[in-house]
Amino acid sequence: MTTNPVMRERSALLRKEAEARLSEGSAPSAITTHLSFDALRLLHQLASSPSTASDALKLLHELQVHQVELDLQIEQQHLNELELMHDVTYYKSLFELAPTGYLVLTLDGDISEVNMAGLGFLDTENDEALGRRLDSFLAPASQPAFAGLLNKLNLATFAGWMKNRNPDSFSTRCLVQTNAPGDPDMLELKARISPDKKAILLMVSRQSCVQCHETVPSG
Repeated sequence: MTTNPVMRERSALLRKEAEARLSEGSAPSAITTHLSFDALRLLHQLASSPSTASDALKLLHELQVHQVELDLQIEQQHLNELELMHDVTYYKSLFELAPTGYLVLTLDGDISEVNMAGLGFLDTENDEALGRRLDSFLAPASQPAFAGLLNKLNLATFAGWMKNRNPDSFSTRCLVQTNAPGDPDMLELKARISPDKKAILLMVSRQSCVQCHETVPSG
């Protein structure tokens, strides 16, 4: 029996709902289809004797309540899964349609996810971007700046940002230029390590200036 007050309260509410459904007749009636052969034999033995018939009824009731509780848990789990799928779809649409360019990179700089605005900045299609290194879309003069960004992020992740700070709070930025023909504008890359430390989260925005920013901590 759980000693957690919250779990005890949830268990009590679940049992109350199960008993209410049984009394209202809204619970499945085919409870015996869920019982094992041994349980059915025990119920039969108890019901066959007048002295234990009441025990058989109590046991059957407990089994019914338990089964309805399981059904309610499965029902709630299904609703939770539907809600989670809805949330995933919603936030994925926010990612895809955001006016700012967002990319997810591997720690080596390969593109694993990119939204529509990011593709526009890179002047490419999704199929051509995924799996490629981001610096393959940059002008040769900008590739060292991106390499420095990766090094700083990886150093912060493995060494720890200032040792006493979580490396997740570290971000870095630089200005780069793509190799797209006829595009002289600079792009500002702002990057940080993902919470699981397995990817790089990158935000891209267009800049009219050509002044690079120093690496800064965020937060």
